[in-house]
Amino acid sequence: MDVGATAAFDFTGSPPFRLEYTEQRKGGRARTLAENFHNHHGSVVLRPEHEGEYTYTFTSLSDRRYKGVKLEKPPIKQTVHPLANVDMTGRIGDTRKHTLYACSGDQVDVDIEARGIAPLKLVYIKSWSGQTENVTLPIKTGKNKLTVPVPDELSAKSGANGKLTIALVSIEDGNGCVRKLTTPAVEVDIKRQKPTARFAKSQKVIITEGEVAKAPLRLTGDAPWELTYSINGKEKKITVRDPNNHLSFSDRGIYKIVKIKDAHCEGDISSTDDTFDIDFKPRPSVSLQQTPGVSLSSPNSFKHKGLCAGQEQQVALKFTGQTPYELNYRYTTEGRTSKHSLKSAQETGVLHLSSEPGQHRYDFLNLVDGNYPNTDIKMSLEHEVYSRPSLSFIKSNSKPLCLDSSLTNTDAKIQLKGKSPFKINLSIRKPISKKIQSFTIPNIKDNEWILNLPEFELNEIGRYEITLNSLEDQSGCQQIINEQDELRSIIEVVESAKIVSVDNTKTDLCVGDSLDFLLQGKSPWTIEYEWQGKSHKVTSSASRFSRFAEEKGIFEVKSVALKDNQCKRQVNGMIRTVHPLPKAKIVEGEDDLREGDEPAAFAVHFTGVPPFSFTYTRSEQYGSKSRVVETQTITDIMENTYTISSSLPGDYAVVAISDKFCRYPPISRSNKER
Repeated sequence: MDVGATAAFDFTGSPPFRLEYTEQRKGGRARTLAENFHNHHGSVVLRPEHEGEYTYTFTSLSDRRYKGVKLEKPPIKQTVHPLANVDMTGRIGDTRKHTLYACSGDQVDVDIEARGIAPLKLVYIKSWSGQTENVTLPIKTGKNKLTVPVPDELSAKSGANGKLTIALVSIEDGNGCVRKLTTPAVEVDIKRQKPTARFAKSQKVIITEGEVAKAPLRLTGDAPWELTYSINGKEKKITVRDPNNHLSFSDRGIYKIVKIKDAHCEGDISSTDDTFDIDFKPRPSVSLQQTPGVSLSSPNSFKHKGLCAGQEQQVALKFTGQTPYELNYRYTTEGRTSKHSLKSAQETGVLHLSSEPGQHRYDFLNLVDGNYPNTDIKMSLEHEVYSRPSLSFIKSNSKPLCLDSSLTNTDAKIQLKGKSPFKINLSIRKPISKKIQSFTIPNIKDNEWILNLPEFELNEIGRYEITLNSLEDQSGCQQIINEQDELRSIIEVVESAKIVSVDNTKTDLCVGDSLDFLLQGKSPWTIEYEWQGKSHKVTSSASRFSRFAEEKGIFEVKSVALKDNQCKRQVNGMIRTVHPLPKAKIVEGEDDLREGDEPAAFAVHFTGVPPFSFTYTRSEQYGSKSRVVETQTITDIMENTYTISSSLPGDYAVVAISDKFCRYPPISRSNKER
């Protein structure tokens, strides 16, 4: 029932009526009140604002004609007990505005504080989607939590959105007193849709290393969001406040959204647009194209087989990446270092190799292309430039060579420049001839070579022309001909020293004879011979060489040579035996004979080698002069003694003697010639 009392009146007179009365709370001051009525019946609701004992006294009545007619009515007394009441606690906004989300559950909790005489009953009404429901439930005095179930149509499971209104209607206390409640309704905004997260588009983006890629997001729900993504197995959590924000990525890999939570709830991840793939544009690279002349000597190190001085050669480089390219390298030679760059607008480049003699090295440092300003490179190339070989006569032959000898023992010296071993090609033109013979001399290891061709026979006298045609060294480089190089030399061939006997048939000579020989070649000659077991060496400027045989012995010519012992020829078998002169001596005989005596006999003794021959004479005395009257020659005596028997008078004398080899006295040259 309502609080307070109602006093009903019936009026007499001419309306309108005005009733004045006083309200006095015990212990308080009286308050004058008045009510106007337009007909003859009316009532006054006596409803004090506070509990306590009240006295109501009606003091006067007025109508249209009379004013202030005093009334003598007994006062009305009533005792007012306090009515039960309910207040919402907490901040007004938080209490009367609620929002339920997908993760909020299926009930609304409203904090209230109830006052009044227990037991208390609270009546509230909930409204949603055109539907209402009254709910009465007991509550306790003091602070309470009013739990209001959410209708099934708006449950978390439904995923629906909507509005739920909760209004407190009345509260009844233990005295049966009911208070109508005017507390503003609680508005519940129900948002059951879960937050979602996805990339605007699941795609693969290729960027340069170090560049930042922006991955646009599409988020639903209420900000802020806690977004968790993974990259290469590692998770990272960030806070996002804009549903259309973007993420900035710079590392290579597949970025995947793994979790999303908005200001209220965790949400769902799109299964189609949950990844963002980032890959790097490939860094530029350079490779050296291997050819038969370029090989890999060790990892990233190449070696060129080498080239000849002045020879133009290049190495092809292959680039990958984005044009244009710029390759920076360090060039080192002979202890000097410098930096250079090679630029190319194409995917191939050409490195021109140095052609200066020496060792050369190219260390490739870094590569620039259209995408990357710097990419380190580890690659090197080495090559050697060989000095072109050259050759020249640095000394011409100064001594003549001998006829019928080989082309050896010259002092013609050839200087070879380059890398040994060398191979020389030369030609020889014979005297007064157009015929040319070529020779190749391989495997010369020294840088100087004395002209020596033992296979070439010098079979003509005159000037031989030696021409150096070509030279190869280990590098295989073609020779270079310098102005100062002397490529021709003359070899003079003279008749060889030779000695022949004046009489080849006469190998046995006699003491007192002359050993006569003829010398051939160019004077002077040097003759070596052996006489009486001793060696002798003599020089002769004349073409006839003679030696007087003053005693018996063996004479042997050992060698003959030209000046300075050139064209020396060893002589074999030129041996002459010098025999002693034979001797004859009459060792027995009669000095005097008489007429009629037996013939006289006397012996002649020979010294020498049989057979012997001798001539003797018989002389007679005519006056003071002796005259040869008889001459006789005896030959083919094989014994060393011969006996002469004669009865003729006279002086017998041996005037000539010869043995197998010699004769005495010797025959004069004039006689021999006759």
